Amino acid sequence: MFPASLRGGIISLYGPKQLAESIRTVRKNTILIAEDIHADDYGYRPVPGTVLSLLRCSKYPPSLLYLLMTLGPSLLLLASFENSRNWSTKRLQVFGGVPLFYYILHLSILHGIAVLFSYARYGRASFLFQDSFLFQRSANPLPAGYGYGLPVVYGVWLSVVLLLYPACRWYANVKRTHSHPILRYL
Repeated sequence: MFPASLRGGIISLYGPKQLAESIRTVRKNTILIAEDIHADDYGYRPVPGTVLSLLRCSKYPPSLLYLLMTLGPSLLLLASFENSRNWSTKRLQVFGGVPLFYYILHLSILHGIAVLFSYARYGRASFLFQDSFLFQRSANPLPAGYGYGLPVVYGVWLSVVLLLYPACRWYANVKRTHSHPILRYL
């Protein structure tokens, strides 16, 4: 029942000619990806015939494969959470109600943490205050061994999320109780 209704909705939205052309394009791209014929701008060559050869994608600029691998599961998760009302989804809705506020705060806090970690580990943090496009020609390149493993990264991420939850909840209440137009954007 669902595939038939989906097909009918797509045909009515795009028309049979556009739908047939889209299906041909998807088939052609799938075959090209599977045969390892598509272009690779970065010189990365996985072993042909493996799963990773199908998943070759680029984040910057975002390739179609990258968008499908990130947005597809995200949209499926969003749809599954749509009607869910439990403890965790109520907490996530706090962040969803104040996205720009959270974004600005988390970037500031993460940069501050990176500066503190750099001073503690390397004795300097001047390389964190440079334009990333000019970074390759910089007089202050990254120190040897710069970076942290996934446990540290996930620990910092979780700490920042937990730290920002009360601030985001407070700001969500401010948005609900005040009607100033600027509050809609922050």
